[in-house]
Amino acid sequence: MLVPGLEILFELILSIVMSFYRRVLRQDCEICPPVVYLEGQVFPRYHKHFSSRAERMGCQEVYDCPTCVRTHSPRVTAPLSVCVGSGTLHEFWAPFDHGVRYEGSRHHVDYVSLPGATIQEMRAAFMIEYQDLACPMNVVLLPGYNDLLRGAVVSDIMQEIRIFQDLVELQAHRRHPERQNTFGVAAMPYAPRMCKLPGQGDVPSDFQNYYPQQSFLNEQVLEMTASHGLPQLDFSRIGLRWDRNEYGEMMARPDFAKWREANPRRMLHLNDATRIRMARQVGQYFASLLEADMSH
Repeated sequence: MLVPGLEILFELILSIVMSFYRRVLRQDCEICPPVVYLEGQVFPRYHKHFSSRAERMGCQEVYDCPTCVRTHSPRVTAPLSVCVGSGTLHEFWAPFDHGVRYEGSRHHVDYVSLPGATIQEMRAAFMIEYQDLACPMNVVLLPGYNDLLRGAVVSDIMQEIRIFQDLVELQAHRRHPERQNTFGVAAMPYAPRMCKLPGQGDVPSDFQNYYPQQSFLNEQVLEMTASHGLPQLDFSRIGLRWDRNEYGEMMARPDFAKWREANPRRMLHLNDATRIRMARQVGQYFASLLEADMSH
């Protein structure tokens, strides 16, 4: 049995260790509200979550913006550009590869990223922070792969995307009816871990090929974006190269050098240089919308 003084010291050390474990190792989310069960038990949400808006609102006078790579006011001019995704562009401005450098974007973009999240989870995170925003927004969604990996079919995924679009449009109707929001969706790359490209050749017998579903999903989201008069944000060619087959036809092949993992069976994440290239395209997408808005 510990003496009283040592017992207090032990409890203090234990609380510090547990706090470190929960906040650093478990990464309890400080943005999303905790989960409350029927019994009244409250548990914090456990996921990685980056939010530019949360970072900005935590500043008093100036914000050292990692996406612009410059210092500006925490309050940004409308319409606000918001990119919502899972892990595809999560903290791309801080590459692990020290030989890669991010130069920043011309316009500020708010990023909301939750590695491992489904579209439903990304939608919930977006609404927590932006549902009461009183200025118009241009929103783009990077769907990621998690819905497919969890067994969702394309029709279900498109339904989740349309619900997201409806909520973005409803937000404008409620908070600033004089100015509408826009909602675009990006077509995603074909990860070697998930997709066997047409004519690619043999793959392991236990390989689950998501290419048909993802190809159809990419077509659906690009048609949906075009139907609203928005630019297309098409990442489906990123991470690929083109070679001629034995018949002289140009065929797409995985460009393994563009992916982070060394083993093709694990390649799900693009390398830092390629992710920064994607982020530049996101910036160009929003810049074109801002330029079109100023011309009217």
